[in-house]
Amino acid sequence: MKEQQLKALGHQGPVCYNNQCPRREQCLRWLANGYANEKPLVLSVVNIQNAEVNSGNCPLFAADKTVTVWRGMTRFYHDMPHHTELAIKEHLIRNLTRTRYYKLRKGELPINATLRADIERVCRQHGWTEPLVFDSTGEEYLW
Repeated sequence: MKEQQLKALGHQGPVCYNNQCPRREQCLRWLANGYANEKPLVLSVVNIQNAEVNSGNCPLFAADKTVTVWRGMTRFYHDMPHHTELAIKEHLIRNLTRTRYYKLRKGELPINATLRADIERVCRQHGWTEPLVFDSTGEEYLW
């Protein structure tokens, strides 16, 4: 499972090849470097010449820990009155952008605890007091 998630992360964003970093064994960016996509000639990587990166306080450090995430909102509005659904949906699209909202709705992007709290706040502002319904929940590595 961890290897599969590292492979997915290796295709998503900057990976790190700083073998001198004292925190490399606990950093997802360094652990994912072996899974970086081999096809492109140019990769997004952490600049190991940067002073902050070499100080041991890398701003791109991503802890090797799983977090609870929720995915998908395809059943999110099933029990809501139509006017409440429209108000919440419009508010979320305004806050998140249309593209990001629909990627979250389809489950293409994970919803972390902070984003889930924001979504819940919007629902409560529009009078929805029932529990939120997401398609799935699980533990994933995120950076």
